Amino acid sequence: IDVSKNLTYGLASLVAPKGIFQEANTVTRFLTISDAKAMEDKVKLAKKYGYSLESIGPVAVGDRETGKKIVVSSSYIRECIYQGNIKFANELLCSHYSAEGKIVKGSGIGTKLGFPTANIVTEENKLLPMGVFAGYVLIDGKPKAAAANIGYNPTVTDKHELRFEVHVANFRSSFKPGDTLRFYFTDKLRDEKKFANKEDLKKQIKKDIEKLLKEEGKC
Repeated sequence: IDVSKNLTYGLASLVAPKGIFQEANTVTRFLTISDAKAMEDKVKLAKKYGYSLESIGPVAVGDRETGKKIVVSSSYIRECIYQGNIKFANELLCSHYSAEGKIVKGSGIGTKLGFPTANIVTEENKLLPMGVFAGYVLIDGKPKAAAANIGYNPTVTDKHELRFEVHVANFRSSFKPGDTLRFYFTDKLRDEKKFANKEDLKKQIKKDIEKLLKEEGKC
């Protein structure tokens, strides 16, 4: 939770501080993200209103490619996601990165190939890694294995139009335009590529789904 200086001040000013952070012998912790100057102000507020403030320093991890120690930051995690290093990004996030959007009517090519997809339009500037990814969606609150292709579908079209398509494995019901769907990324399966023909593409998608289900079985 990103708590601003003003919000922190407002909480401390409007509510009895001990009531904010402790009630009935229980402790409630709030996370505030600050630079050095803002942290100094928060320390002063803590002393003034009588609540405790614990500062947690930067966390460094070994970069998967170089092995060098890197300080974990939102920028570094975004770069991992952008590069398709989803597994590592999820480890740093302590959760599965996800993307949500409205389903729109597609061209129906996936259905013709035997792998119907939900075509998703996300919010503007949503960070989407390029390639084919393993993951899952929630159907009636239960996770269902799914694969996502994020790219330009070079085998079937010459249009340079970015598409985000999700195929839910072993799922018969169809999604309707206007429905909202969230895809949770778990790993990258491969880069997007242009195949010689649709039959070769179909064979590769089948392999992708088999790998997806195989990896799901290990979880």
